[in-house]
Amino acid sequence: MPAPTISQAKNTIGRALRGLVDRSPSGTEIARLWRHFESECAYCGKPLNKDDRKAHLDHLDANLVVNRNHISNRVLACNICNGDEKRETDWQKFLAVKCGRMKPPT
Repeated sequence: MPAPTISQAKNTIGRALRGLVDRSPSGTEIARLWRHFESECAYCGKPLNKDDRKAHLDHLDANLVVNRNHISNRVLACNICNGDEKRETDWQKFLAVKCGRMKPPT
C-alpha cells in the first residue's frame, strides 16, 4: 500500500481530533434511533433492515461545526434518500422537494 499523502494524513488527524470532542453516537443511541424511526427511512418511510447496508445514520445538518454527531442531528435514512438524492442538501429543502412542495434543483 502506498504511503498516505499529506492531504490524507491531515484528514485522518482531523477526524481523530473531531472524534475526541464530537463523538459518534453510541450503540445504545443508535438503537434508540432505530426504535424512534420504527426501522423506516425518516425521509421516505421505506422499511429498513439493520443487517443490510442500505440504512444510514444521516446528519440533518452536515455543516455544523459543534455537535455535528450529536444524536439530535441524526436520522435514519435509506441509501437512496441519503446517498443518491439528499447528498449535502439542507434537510428541510430536501423534504420540501420529496413531499412535492418544491421543485428539485436543476
